[in-house]
Amino acid sequence: MVVPCTYNAAMTQPPSSSRRQLRRTALWAAFAALAGFLLADLT
Repeated sequence: MVVPCTYNAAMTQPPSSSRRQLRRTALWAAFAALAGFLLADLT
């Protein structure tokens, strides 16, 4: 799945404003994966 890879990428980045940016990106990736899973489950 996409979420663990994105989460690991966010955790291994150096601490800075980029970390906040990657955290937001990880949240969007998790949200997109969850939405896609629910959409596939409904159809």
